Amino acid sequence: MKAIIQTGYQGAISAEVSDIEEDKFLPNSLEVTTTLVPLLPYDIYKLRGEVPVNLPSVPGYAAVGVITKVGGIRSKKLLNERVLVLNPSGTFKSKIVASIPLLTIKIPEHVTDEQAAAVVGGLDTALTLSKKINASSAKNIILTGANSVIGLALLQLLRDTTKTIFPIVSEKSKKYFQEKQQAYRLPEYTEMSNVNSNNTLVVDIAGQEKLLKHYLTHNFDILSIALQNIRGVNFISEFVFPGEYTKMFSWLQSGDIILPIDHVFSYNDVRVAIDYQSENHSRGRNLITFEMEG
Repeated sequence: MKAIIQTGYQGAISAEVSDIEEDKFLPNSLEVTTTLVPLLPYDIYKLRGEVPVNLPSVPGYAAVGVITKVGGIRSKKLLNERVLVLNPSGTFKSKIVASIPLLTIKIPEHVTDEQAAAVVGGLDTALTLSKKINASSAKNIILTGANSVIGLALLQLLRDTTKTIFPIVSEKSKKYFQEKQQAYRLPEYTEMSNVNSNNTLVVDIAGQEKLLKHYLTHNFDILSIALQNIRGVNFISEFVFPGEYTKMFSWLQSGDIILPIDHVFSYNDVRVAIDYQSENHSRGRNLITFEMEG
């Protein structure tokens, strides 16, 4: 089967398409033929060597696909179901053997493959952040990287909050953000006025330390999903329980949440996809498809 393999830490050139053997299939296993995988910032960090991995490695944590084979002790009714599969050992491959039932989640009929793929590293992270924000006593929330997939998902989750949200986006992303603000029925946000550290929480998605300089200097509470090992920044990375993905799918199905999609690349164009994502501002989740495999 086809797989994308990370062989080094030089960015796109370290991603190679190779033929590999299929994983061992057990009586409790499901074989998922991959449709789409999300290309996440975390995958880019790994390819740059900012996050160490054991090489060679198959990137990816999640994939959307169709169950095409079931083990002897699994129900044959599962055949042909569309699922989101979570697989810590890598998902950038044309077939995934899933042997932990809880990590294979059925996708509802009216949720597209693209939306389902964008949940992981997008809506799930936003959900984690929304819980932190709602539990905080802070009245003001400053959000960096508001135009990102996570940022836009988080703003939709906070649509009815009584807290005051101050989204921060770069000048080049303002038009895109305003378009999504209207499309996703987000409220009008007030311009940031003088806020103090006593009643303000900074939520960092952008991962740019320079954006946090003022808040670090003035001892604001800061949560970040991107920056680790920085004094004054509380890095957040929490496990999302499988049952919560079913809840998130219900939001997508009802239209309460919409996730932005940018490009869908063939697995054969994975280097193009990596360069595109590395060199451009966030305009939605980029996805890689394995459906073009012959």
